[in-house]
Amino acid sequence: MSEISQKDIDFLFQEEVLDQHGEFLQDLFMETIEQKNIRVSDDLLESLDANYKIFREGADRGLRYKFNIYGRFIEIRKHKKKNSMAPNTNALLWGVKENRPKKRKDVDWYSANAYGSLNRLYSILSNELTTEEVSRLKGIIQNRINTQK
Repeated sequence: MSEISQKDIDFLFQEEVLDQHGEFLQDLFMETIEQKNIRVSDDLLESLDANYKIFREGADRGLRYKFNIYGRFIEIRKHKKKNSMAPNTNALLWGVKENRPKKRKDVDWYSANAYGSLNRLYSILSNELTTEEVSRLKGIIQNRINTQK
């Protein structure tokens, strides 16, 4: 019978925490998009629906989130800066003030949530692997071993 290593427990814990974090992010993204009324149609919200995946690359675990790419373009466009060096010819020639540009709508839905929630993820990964959690994870791994036989 194979011995359950600490590495196996750590990997299972990481996978479970990443899965929970994916659900958390999905809820956070959808809530933010609805609150800020960013959507024209529900295509972006539908593309967010359970569209994350936990992956393994060697000894590393990670979380990939997929959604319609125009969702990021909406946010990136907001942060483009207008060329401040362009001359205001109307003001120079005629003394007419230029109309002020409309205040842009707050469309930050991805960056603030995705990167802002990383500290929460780090905290869970570093602080919530208790002895009770280890014994629960050992039971799950043992059940997997028994069902494979």
